Amino acid sequence: MSSLRPSIYLDHHASAPLTPAVRAAIGTLLGAGAANPSSIHGAGQDARHAIDRARVVIARAVGAKPRQVVLTSGATEANHAAIRGCVVTAARPVAWSSALAHPSVHAAIAALPNWEAQSLPITPTGHIDLAAARQLLDTTDARVDLLSVTLVSNELGTIQRVSELVGQVRASHPKALIHCDASQALGRVDVDFGSLGVDLLTLSGHKIGAPAGIGALIIADGLVLRPVLPGHQEGERRGGTENLIGAVALGTACGELPWRRAQMQHVRKLRDALWAGISELEVETVRHADVGQDQETGTCLSVAFVGLSASDLVMSLDVEGVAVSAGSACSSGTLSASPVIAAIVGEDDSGLAASTLRFSLGPESTTQDVDGAIAATALVTTRLAQQQRR
Repeated sequence: MSSLRPSIYLDHHASAPLTPAVRAAIGTLLGAGAANPSSIHGAGQDARHAIDRARVVIARAVGAKPRQVVLTSGATEANHAAIRGCVVTAARPVAWSSALAHPSVHAAIAALPNWEAQSLPITPTGHIDLAAARQLLDTTDARVDLLSVTLVSNELGTIQRVSELVGQVRASHPKALIHCDASQALGRVDVDFGSLGVDLLTLSGHKIGAPAGIGALIIADGLVLRPVLPGHQEGERRGGTENLIGAVALGTACGELPWRRAQMQHVRKLRDALWAGISELEVETVRHADVGQDQETGTCLSVAFVGLSASDLVMSLDVEGVAVSAGSACSSGTLSASPVIAAIVGEDDSGLAASTLRFSLGPESTTQDVDGAIAATALVTTRLAQQQRR
């Protein structure tokens, strides 16, 4: 397809469409012209007030205070700021994450000099194994200086029991810094900074109808981070002229979160209808993370098409006007097998990772989208299977 948006867009976990309200807010700013929020003249102060208003809405959306919100260029920067900004005096600190973490989390931990990286085990259903985590973290020689946990898996839509895990860690490692990446959670489940009990919280704009290039890091009061980008902006916690358009767009999108959350049952029904159709295709399929409603968002369908190549499927569906992903959008540009799927299926079924597609839906998805996607998937899977038999 030549357009930026194909006729059937089922890749909402990669990026959600801009909402009409966000488009209108951006259009207003573009029409008025944007000044530097650090300037002391009237236009600059108008820009500053617009950012301050947006910060209030962003904070309110996650039960935080405006002063705790640091605007960033997106979730990747927020993850790096949270992890690489940690101030730890230990000679050999230890950072924990899991296979469910976004690639930017793994990259940020790998960039920490003299740190040791450890991974919490996950279950075949795509959840952190809390019982196994307790055994690992409660041992006398266990060290936890930093824990980074994902609230909702970007590839599976599974919801992690973050507050329970935080309670476990706090009981045995009270000085540990705990970071939560809520990029995929916002708008799909309740996200409350205080209830989660974490020190740092990552948010992303383009998962909830704002454009890419804006995100936020929520920082607990009293916690001091070493800025990855030093400068006087954002309370000297993130340098660089603030993205006025991005900030207003994120604030507008956060203001629409009640609407987005109210659509989730509708989205779940569409997702379930999609699976019902795909499961009846002639090709053999395996659904990952097929769990109860309270354990996943209802917005994601991760399916292995046994014996077929995920990269071939993605490209063939694109030709038919259907946009989907093979794993994380931030890594699927290479169309390599998903390490998340490889981790949950284990070595015996490791080939499933190379045949897995991620369909992800949002409030903008329709019954027509689902019907069209099922028909297109039937077409391309039949064609690819025939090509393999030749």
